[in-house]
Amino acid sequence: MGVIYLESRDDESGMLAVGADLVLGFWDDAMEFEIGFRPTWMPDQEYGKDDYGGWLQFTSHVGLAINWQPMVLNYRFQHTSNGSMYDANPGLNLHMVGMGYRF
Repeated sequence: MGVIYLESRDDESGMLAVGADLVLGFWDDAMEFEIGFRPTWMPDQEYGKDDYGGWLQFTSHVGLAINWQPMVLNYRFQHTSNGSMYDANPGLNLHMVGMGYRF
């Protein structure tokens, strides 16, 4: 499950995504590759100047994580669109970088 908060100069919105990820570990899990897909609820279909067509969207992502126990550094490319279910389908692409600590 994921929650995304979107904010621009004139607008704010959010999305809720629920789905599954496949994570493959390499080199004794020092590196992980992940891929995932999630149906996504976008309550406000208009965000800023973009009209995303409707409330149902689909989010897919691929990512890579490097583990330095207990620290982790990761990158994810994420794409959200409605799969052409609606007339408008601009899509939303996000590049995300993260750093974390595993307990």
